[in-house]
Amino acid sequence: MPARRRPGPHVADGAYELVLAGERLLLHPARAVLWPAARMAIVADVHLGKEGVFAAHGMAVPRGPSVDDLARLGALVDGHDCTRLLVLGDLFHGASGVDDALLVALAAWRAARPTLRLLAIAGNHDRPAMRARSAGLVEWCEDELREGGFAFRHEPGKADAAFVLAGHVHPAFRLGSAGRDRLRLPVFWQRPGCLVLPAFGSFTGGWNLRPAADERLYAVGPDAVLAL
Repeated sequence: MPARRRPGPHVADGAYELVLAGERLLLHPARAVLWPAARMAIVADVHLGKEGVFAAHGMAVPRGPSVDDLARLGALVDGHDCTRLLVLGDLFHGASGVDDALLVALAAWRAARPTLRLLAIAGNHDRPAMRARSAGLVEWCEDELREGGFAFRHEPGKADAAFVLAGHVHPAFRLGSAGRDRLRLPVFWQRPGCLVLPAFGSFTGGWNLRPAADERLYAVGPDAVLAL
C-alpha cells in the first residue's frame, strides 16, 4: 500500500492544505474551506444585503457588493465541482436589507445550479423573517450541523468528540510594525479544537487578532493562503 501523502503547504489555486479531524481540508484564497472528499465548499459571514441595511438608515454605501459576492460564490462552487455549499451563519445581514431584487438574484443563482445544495447555519444576522422568505432557496439549520468528525457552527467554541468550524468574528491580522506601513489581511484562525473562517462577504469588517501560543493564523492573500 502506498504511503499516505502528507499535507503540504500549498496545492492548486494557492490553497493551503490541512488535515483536521482526519480529513483533508483546503484553505482557499477565496476565503473558503474546501472539503474535497465531501465535495463541499464552506464559507462564513457572507452578509448579503448589508448595503441595503445601511442605505435604509441613510448611509452612503457602494452599490452591488451582494451581487458581486454571489458571483464569487458561483465561481467557487463551479470551479471545484462542489455538490454542497455550507454557510456558517450570516448568509444575510438583516431583513431590512434584502429586497425582492436580491431574492430574485439568489433564485437565479440557484436555478443555474439545480443540483447544488445550499445549506446555512442560522447566524445572529439571519433574522427569522428572512429565513422564512428564503426557505425555498436555502436549507436552514437552526443550531449546528455535524458530519464526519466536524461540528459546523456560527459561533466558535469547542464540541464533544468533534472539531468545530465556525465564523462570526471576521478574524483579521495586521502585518508590519508600528510607525511603518501596515497591511491588514483576513485570516483563518486555528485554535485548539476549532477553525474560525474569515468573512466571505466583501462588504464586511474584521476583528484584529493577537494569537495565543497554541494558535495559528493563515493569512488570505490575493492569490494564496500563507501560514503566519
